[in-house]
Amino acid sequence: MSTPNFKTTNARRIYAFDDYTTTLDENDNEVEVLKDSWDWENDKEWVAEALKEEGFSEASETCVKSMDGCAPIAEKSLWLGRKYDNNVVIRVEVFMRGGHYSGANLDWDITIGLESSWNNFSMSEYSSLEDLVDDLADDWEEGSYWGNPGMAKIQRKNFIGYVEHEINKQIDAIEASLATKCEMVLVCTGIFSNGEAVYSKVG
Repeated sequence: MSTPNFKTTNARRIYAFDDYTTTLDENDNEVEVLKDSWDWENDKEWVAEALKEEGFSEASETCVKSMDGCAPIAEKSLWLGRKYDNNVVIRVEVFMRGGHYSGANLDWDITIGLESSWNNFSMSEYSSLEDLVDDLADDWEEGSYWGNPGMAKIQRKNFIGYVEHEINKQIDAIEASLATKCEMVLVCTGIFSNGEAVYSKVG
């Protein structure tokens, strides 16, 4: 039984890297050669440096995907400011995952939490953004507007709309960014009955 070559956690498309790179032979002709470990490190370092220009820093050892067979590349945290009586913190992580058969692809995860709470909610652990934000709102309702729980219930719908809007802004931004930091953008156009996937280039 086969399986798709590329796996994505949250990315809407496949931001892929090929197994091959070009080099010059003894006659200064361009030839394709299989990437070695140095080439893959160079790919990751190039992505990391490019992301630094967008406010990212080097991924820390606590990067969620460092324990998921992936190579952490970069991360950034955004403090949205105190609104609805709490400060929402969004953490964006970018990582590279090796293909099942060949190549690799970039992917991302978003973790969100509150300044007043130790709880964090990762998109990779939820089937939908709505479910994640609903759990965050439960946490927010317990720790906001102390002494006035009725106000938290009144503001819950507004808080959910605010957070979903801010997360979607970050998703759109990271998707647009990764599309410029890979060798090719792919979409899965079909999966055979044996599990093998077919991919097509975008653009």
